[in-house]
Amino acid sequence: MLAAALTFYAGLRIQARRDRESPPPTRQRLTFRRGFLTGARFAPDGQTIVHSAAWDGKPSEIFTSRVGSSESRLLGIFPAGILAISSTGEMAISLGCENRWEPCFGTLARAPLAGGAAREVLEDVASADWSPDGKELAAIHVVGGRDRLEYPIGKVLYTTEGFLSSVRVSPKGNLVAFLDNPSRDDSRGFVCVVDGGGRKRFLTQELAPTRPILWSPAGDEIFFVHGKDLAIRGVALSGRVRAASWIPASDDVSHEGLFLDAGGFRNLRRDILALVPGASKERNLSWLGDSTAADLSPDGRQLLFYEYSSSPDKGFVTHLRKTDGSDPKMLGKGKALALSPDQKWALMGIAFPEPRLALLPTGVGEPRLLPGGGIVQYHWASFFPDGRRILIAAEEKGKAPRSYIQDIAGGPPRAFAEEGMRATIVSPDGHEIAGSTQEGLYLIYRADGEGRPRPIIGAEPGDFLVQWSADGKSILVRGSEERPLTLYRVDLATGRRERWKELAPPDPAGFLEYHTGPTTARVTPDGRFYAYTFFTDLERLTLMDAGRNWWK
Repeated sequence: MLAAALTFYAGLRIQARRDRESPPPTRQRLTFRRGFLTGARFAPDGQTIVHSAAWDGKPSEIFTSRVGSSESRLLGIFPAGILAISSTGEMAISLGCENRWEPCFGTLARAPLAGGAAREVLEDVASADWSPDGKELAAIHVVGGRDRLEYPIGKVLYTTEGFLSSVRVSPKGNLVAFLDNPSRDDSRGFVCVVDGGGRKRFLTQELAPTRPILWSPAGDEIFFVHGKDLAIRGVALSGRVRAASWIPASDDVSHEGLFLDAGGFRNLRRDILALVPGASKERNLSWLGDSTAADLSPDGRQLLFYEYSSSPDKGFVTHLRKTDGSDPKMLGKGKALALSPDQKWALMGIAFPEPRLALLPTGVGEPRLLPGGGIVQYHWASFFPDGRRILIAAEEKGKAPRSYIQDIAGGPPRAFAEEGMRATIVSPDGHEIAGSTQEGLYLIYRADGEGRPRPIIGAEPGDFLVQWSADGKSILVRGSEERPLTLYRVDLATGRRERWKELAPPDPAGFLEYHTGPTTARVTPDGRFYAYTFFTDLERLTLMDAGRNWWK
């Protein structure tokens, strides 16, 4: 055992010395436009680079360039994203690639790199890769809302309730590596492999890989990015993990040791734009680069929002900010949900040591914890107009999301309406509640639970309820359009639906998507002021030369 330990540490010292003696890889910037990349791959010759990107607010397009040149040529296939290139020079691309996060969802198609029409293969594909001989494709195929890994196309090797990403076929073609995230609401997952018989193995513990994975040339190790420091590590098929500091990127590598890095230089942000009192145009009220609007006071002068902190004690932090642009006030650690009608309290959700709601004073006072009552996850919440009750959309363990009402004076939350109904907003007089069912019906309930609910005529599939008007006669809903963010006014008496406002950031470069759920847009009851949250990402493609002997 002593000899084994000495040998192990001696190996670490030798590797560390090699790393110090190895010159750092040279870097060359390949793209200079504003936007984000949706893929990058080397062609078989190792000198041709194919990348796809959404520049200047346009849909994703496919470009080619050569090593040693920063000039790019448009292939004329758009909207589309590059997924993989075979050993025979055939591209696997995603047609209809959306302006959104990676991976690029769309229709999987095959297209010759030399030029020619694309041939569609499979719809609703998130990621794909070629077999070593270039004859078969592995794909992450979304069917019925579930991700499944197929290799070859049509043969299902693995299915999950979470989500899969970054599929890569091994150099020998006998294994497929991928990232398996058990929950759709969490980025944490595992590096896994599966063989042709569907036998899956976890190679790592649960972690948060943030970038694509890469096979070693011999097919006995997989490299991935992990941790807040974005360090690259390798995991052998035996499960042994080691640092791989000599590898500069994991998007793709050529036989000559040239690496493509499509996300190492990124500026991913979540921003808030708002039209507020005293402003003639929208004002940016973001704070630290990951801001989400939770609520806007009725007079438009106070914004409740939360930030996601990437510090060692990472998590959500709730802030209150005057909309005149002055610095915000930090209220506490947790996810902001709603501002009380008198603006004296901020409602916040906390996850540890158990899921609870907390009331934080915006001025003088002490925080108050509310009983959880068995709820394991809070989706959103809002105050009744009297400020004495809270309307909650949440879920208990093993049950479908539903609605609850909780008195802030004490007592656990009480289930409201049928299971599966998610209440969203309260009428100005506090007598009615509007929400939606799992079947997509939009209904208005009596707040006392008596009587039958009545449908909201004029609400359409894909809508989200945003705000009840101050006079109680109409409701603002967000439409299903991805961009711009379109708000409609629905008359509750007649069902008449009319376009009220379209919201979009003035600079479209790097736009990904709007924040979803109740915080998509916050509008004051009189309709004069509003705030909305959206994501942007600015990236550049970099070429790095680590040398022929990059794999150690």
